[in-house]
Amino acid sequence: MGSDTSNGTDGCWWWQYQPTDWTIGNYQLGTEQDFKDMCAEADKYGIKIIVDVIPNHTTPDLTVVSQNLFNAAGGNNANGSTTETSTGTSYTTGLYHADGFKSISNWSDRLQCTTGKMSGLPDVNTENPKFQDYFIKYLNELVADGCDGMRYDTGKQRFADSAALLDYGFANYAVKELKAPEDLPDTLSVNGGMESSVGISCDIQGSIVTEKASADEAQCEVDLPEAADAPVEEGEVVGKITYTFGDEKQTYEILAENAVEPTSFGRIFAYLFNSITAL
Repeated sequence: MGSDTSNGTDGCWWWQYQPTDWTIGNYQLGTEQDFKDMCAEADKYGIKIIVDVIPNHTTPDLTVVSQNLFNAAGGNNANGSTTETSTGTSYTTGLYHADGFKSISNWSDRLQCTTGKMSGLPDVNTENPKFQDYFIKYLNELVADGCDGMRYDTGKQRFADSAALLDYGFANYAVKELKAPEDLPDTLSVNGGMESSVGISCDIQGSIVTEKASADEAQCEVDLPEAADAPVEEGEVVGKITYTFGDEKQTYEILAENAVEPTSFGRIFAYLFNSITAL
């Protein structure tokens, strides 16, 4: 999404339907962390988050389309395409169909409807395995961040490709909910502090998408020292928990729930004085 002289940098709602990349977050809607927070908050009230994933086309302004997207799909083929063969299937290289910049003139022609430009928007080459890999990564990230479902636009044009893509994803991948280990202690010892321990916690809210073959081989590694050295600040990272599913990893921080000041003669004297005067 970009800007124009009429609408400024804030843009229009319909820019959301003219993708420049398939990643989470943009300057209009917020960051990926904002999306995660929204999904987590919605879950508290039983609200489901559905994302309109729009795989059919991009913005017609190719100057704002992500270079990462072009690179992943095999290039910007607006001025011509070549073909490659993978596992016996030939497909057009690049982000767009060979006729992706030609307007649809015959709505009864299946090929035009599935590969041609609609409403001025260039048609994405969804048969391209390189694009599919890039797009599937985006879908997996949506699920891992808390998305409950997806909407696919232009169903008549995209149905067969979208169905195949979804069938592949659901057949080969699984979502695993993450929880804190039951044996995670509530406190951590503190060396040289006015208190001998500090409360700790790890807020784990999320899930991870992994291949079904490795879904049951989850590993949870807790990296927590036997003791922390004073001073300890409230909210300080004192350890971490890492979940591993095959090649996928997710790490969460273990935080101190309160501050612990270091010991000193002055602090010890003040502590004893206050204890005596309170008797």
